[in-house]
Amino acid sequence: MTDATANAVQTNTAPTAQGGDQAGAAGVMFGSNEQGKADAGQPAGSTNTSGDNGQAAGNTQTDNKDAKPTAPEKYEFKAPDGVVLDQQALAEFEPIARELNLTQEQAQKLVELHTKQLQSQAQSQTQVAAKQIEAWVGEIKADKEIGGANFDTSVRHAQAAAKKFGSPEFLAALDATGMGSHPELVRVFARIGKAMAEDTFVAPGKESTTIDPAKKMFPTMS
Repeated sequence: MTDATANAVQTNTAPTAQGGDQAGAAGVMFGSNEQGKADAGQPAGSTNTSGDNGQAAGNTQTDNKDAKPTAPEKYEFKAPDGVVLDQQALAEFEPIARELNLTQEQAQKLVELHTKQLQSQAQSQTQVAAKQIEAWVGEIKADKEIGGANFDTSVRHAQAAAKKFGSPEFLAALDATGMGSHPELVRVFARIGKAMAEDTFVAPGKESTTIDPAKKMFPTMS
């Protein structure tokens, strides 16, 4: 009986030890057994202090890199050569730049970009106006009444009438806008100038008499 009991104990104990070895192996493989951690050289429940310190140092370094520059107390914008900056536009832009926390360099680049865009637009408008004036002149030269062989005479008549009846401000506006080359305006002034020239003609042996061109065109006007 004693031998049987011993055999029973031996039989029941062996599988238990074998199962313990298998559990230990599984713990090492999947990192879930404290003994496995101990076998790897790290005590169970220990804290990786060096790793935490490295992570903290990394966080501090990242925060420094992410630090954003701030806007200056006052922006000082410089205009490109030959350009005068619009002070009213700058006064409207500066609060926006400050709200966006733009540096002096960033804000200056935006001002320069806007200035280049305005210059490009002005250049395009000048080219369009020049082409329009060129087209008007071609139309006048081809006109049967004021163009062709009559072109030079029509231009002299138009200029004479514009100088006589137009104010300096009116003439400056015609020159600035290019409307002085508009075919219909040239036609009207050429007719007035022609009437002025005909009314001042002096026949041999007679005194010069001048009739107001306006009265000739509008007889009922007093």
